[in-house]
Amino acid sequence: MKLNRAFAYLIGCIALVSTYYIYMDYVYMLGFPDGSITELGYGERRLAYIFIAVSITLGLCFFFLGWAASRKRIGKLLSAVTILYLLFVAGVYLVDNYYRSHLMDGTGG
Repeated sequence: MKLNRAFAYLIGCIALVSTYYIYMDYVYMLGFPDGSITELGYGERRLAYIFIAVSITLGLCFFFLGWAASRKRIGKLLSAVTILYLLFVAGVYLVDNYYRSHLMDGTGG
């Protein structure tokens, strides 16, 4: 029981910290100093907003599961939500790689 609780809190913290990293990497410093944004920037910003929304939602879900672990068994539900989150992260990674290989990124020559 305690291991499930600690694991749920750990994954919740990782999900919420990853939202901060993605925001700072893909949204906060987006574009050139004159304000223009490349095709890749638009695509990655949209993808980052989707990732942030889902990560915050699932991060709070993990915290709820950690809180509920003291009262009931959550092993199967925790495994299912963890696998769902890992599949989502892998999907976002694959879409980002596709964007990087097919969209213009503003590098010259």
